[in-house]
Amino acid sequence: MDLTKIRQQIMFILLLIAVILAFPGISLADKPVVNIISTTRTVINDDPVDLENDPDGSGHSLIVWDADWEEASQNEKYKIERVNGTAITITASTTYSKGEDITTEILPEHLEEGSNTIKITVTVTITDPTEGATSINITLDTEDPPVPTGLTAEPGDEKAFLSWDSKATDDTDTAGYIIYYVEVTDATSLGTTDPNEYNYDKDVGNTNNYEITGLNNDTAYAFAISAYDEATNEGGLYAGQSGVGIVVAPVNAVGLGALTEEEGGCFIATAAFGSYQSRYVKPLRDFRDKYLITNEWGRNFVDWYYQSSPYLANHISKSEFLKSLARILLIPFIALSLFLTKTTLIQKCFLLLCLSSFSLIWLVRRKTALKKALIIVTLSFLLIFFSSPAWAQQFQSPQHYSIELKGASYSAQDVDPVYELIYGSDKGFLFEFELGWQILDLLGILGVDAGVGYFQQTGNGLVVPETFIDPENWEKSNEEYVFRIVPAEVSIVYRLVYFKNQVIVPFVKGGVDYYYFRESRKDGEEVFDGGKWGYHFSGGGQLLLDYFDLKHANKMDTDYGINNTYLIFEYRKAEVDDFGEEGGFDFSNSTWFGGLMFEF
Repeated sequence: MDLTKIRQQIMFILLLIAVILAFPGISLADKPVVNIISTTRTVINDDPVDLENDPDGSGHSLIVWDADWEEASQNEKYKIERVNGTAITITASTTYSKGEDITTEILPEHLEEGSNTIKITVTVTITDPTEGATSINITLDTEDPPVPTGLTAEPGDEKAFLSWDSKATDDTDTAGYIIYYVEVTDATSLGTTDPNEYNYDKDVGNTNNYEITGLNNDTAYAFAISAYDEATNEGGLYAGQSGVGIVVAPVNAVGLGALTEEEGGCFIATAAFGSYQSRYVKPLRDFRDKYLITNEWGRNFVDWYYQSSPYLANHISKSEFLKSLARILLIPFIALSLFLTKTTLIQKCFLLLCLSSFSLIWLVRRKTALKKALIIVTLSFLLIFFSSPAWAQQFQSPQHYSIELKGASYSAQDVDPVYELIYGSDKGFLFEFELGWQILDLLGILGVDAGVGYFQQTGNGLVVPETFIDPENWEKSNEEYVFRIVPAEVSIVYRLVYFKNQVIVPFVKGGVDYYYFRESRKDGEEVFDGGKWGYHFSGGGQLLLDYFDLKHANKMDTDYGINNTYLIFEYRKAEVDDFGEEGGFDFSNSTWFGGLMFEF
């Protein structure tokens, strides 16, 4: 850079400073600085103004501002004007005191429809008059927003689920919606298009759906809706095509927990087994639905049974002896119901043929089963012996523990007869994590595993009818429920490992389970939880993945201490029903798992 130019620039700056100091009337700080302190509204409408009772009303805007400067001055004044469109003076030249807070009211008559620029100018005289100014935009909006359409209402439990077609777009100034509703006691109390005819109103903001809570079940309500804009202009009321509101009555909705607590009315089988959801009652219900209510004779019998059984069932439920006796007497009927409802025509014929020649078939099947078992055991041992090739990792660190990450396609529909009515029969994903401790290495590895998992499904509760009918015939509600299961287990495990780096490792497990369950409603109003004890047995195989990439297997061991990595397959049979206790949930299941196992 040219040093001569730098010297010239420095000399010019010094000269300018000297001139400013020589003439006190010239000062960079003498120009007034105008500050907007606050504004009540930047968008107003043409509603009447009531400063005493509603100083923040939508029909005006209050601007609070001040101005300041450094030097002593005289003849300070200010003015306020609209400078866009047809310029007008709002406040003529008025005396002002330095630092004074001024409140200026902007009214609709000061503005044009749309955006307006309001300029505040302060003039002070020190040596010569000088001005300072600032601006703010105030919008006048006197047009109502469009009327919303498409309002629908669905019943909830002490609530209603509302939705409508949103009108809030870039081309409209809709800022939010107001829901109006009123109790409907008869035909004359239906809603109208007049907001004053509704007892309740709720500002729900800018959305297109909302839940109105705090309603009474089995009471009808008429709903209507209107929109408002930023200027709080409220548009017309939409009260449905008929103009009498969208009428809906909230209903009592329940989840699986509430239905499980239900003792099932006064039927004999329910009284004998203690619960409407008992696994022994369901076959009788299935028999009724498939063979009785499908014909006139059967319907007559069911009607007679429903009328005659309450008295007898009431006595049975109060006596343990009568319960036991009733269970014994019902066993043949339950067995017959299972046979008729759970088998096809071909299966029925086949089973009858089997029963007629049971003794001979049992002897033949016994010998055949023995032969098959010997073949399977022999092949398993041959597979183990011949699955260990002549290779080995170059280094192997001490091995004491294992981690399993596995999952399964799982359905809880058999937990309770009512479960499928709420959550359906679709399968979900059950994830499990297990930590193992390898205790003994003698003709195989004996260890202890502890694991925990997680599973959840969502569904809609059921609407409780006015008179008792089977839950299978209840209607779905709009209340969403979530059912979660957290299974925990402790197992003794034995792995048939006879050779180092054995490629295929069979294993068996057995242990104790505890299934924690929790059902909750989306709005948090209902929570039902508990737990069930049980046991399980499982078996499967492990495929050693190190065999396919020895280099990286050695690196995993030397760097991280992971001895072996397996692909695992496991079949588990679990009985989780509080060790056979009658009634309540039954989490018993047969499930295939797949995943990964790491030994370290």
